[in-house]
Amino acid sequence: MNLKAQNYHMLKDWANHQNRPDMTGSKLHALYKYIQKKGEPIQSDDKNINGVLCTKISDSEFIALKRTGSPDKFFPCAIKTIILTIL
Repeated sequence: MNLKAQNYHMLKDWANHQNRPDMTGSKLHALYKYIQKKGEPIQSDDKNINGVLCTKISDSEFIALKRTGSPDKFFPCAIKTIILTIL
């Protein structure tokens, strides 16, 4: 995923602080669908994140969204945001 700098910062702010009111509705749904289509599964011993799909947002960072809710429609749902950083 090649992100513009402004989109990278918007995603980073939203994932870390949940303070981006513009990251709701259709934008959130589109990000989730993109990650589900293009993402790679996380390989981890942690059962909470093992197998969750993630996508690269920078050279050393990845984002994953773990959704729980109705299988028939996107909303209402709960979404856990996971940021992975290569150290």
